[in-house]
Amino acid sequence: MKASMYVRVSKEDQHPENQILELENYAKDRGYKIFKVYVDINGGADYYNIQDAIDNVKDGITIIVLDGIYNETLIIDKKLNIIGQGQDRSFITIESQTNNNNIISIFADNCKIQGFNISCSRTDANYIGITINSSGNIIQDNIIRCQYKGILLSESSKFNKISSNRIFSSIYGIELDRSEENEIFKITGLTWDDIDE
Repeated sequence: MKASMYVRVSKEDQHPENQILELENYAKDRGYKIFKVYVDINGGADYYNIQDAIDNVKDGITIIVLDGIYNETLIIDKKLNIIGQGQDRSFITIESQTNNNNIISIFADNCKIQGFNISCSRTDANYIGITINSSGNIIQDNIIRCQYKGILLSESSKFNKISSNRIFSSIYGIELDRSEENEIFKITGLTWDDIDE
């Protein structure tokens, strides 16, 4: 039986990314594996920004995002679980302030996005809450507010599970762009007229 302990030693010249690298090397040398990292915009965790965590961790890691407002767009290109924390999941907001019209873009298979309040900060562009370009992903327990589309499943996506989300979108709640074999259930905030196939 193996057990692991998370220990951090901080100095002024250390960055969270360097600490994670050192911890990974320490764990690897001893036959352990890191399963979770934490993101806190207020400091005191492994990363300040969600995208920094995505860029620096390896496949299979769970990223726990603590309460706060994260003004960033996300590109997920590896298998990750990204889990928001908050009493009713409404304290975490990802707001787009860039020219990228996808707040969250998923390119890797078998990812999980759970427990976020995802909203667009601008109304002068066609923003999409989550665009899925891959398969086997789970999107659940999120609130999504967007000017254009809540969730877009692209032609290259299939076998995704979209459940227990509240989606508020002025044009399309969920769009399936020739995407097949997906499960969509327990969606509130829209009607079936808001699902475009």
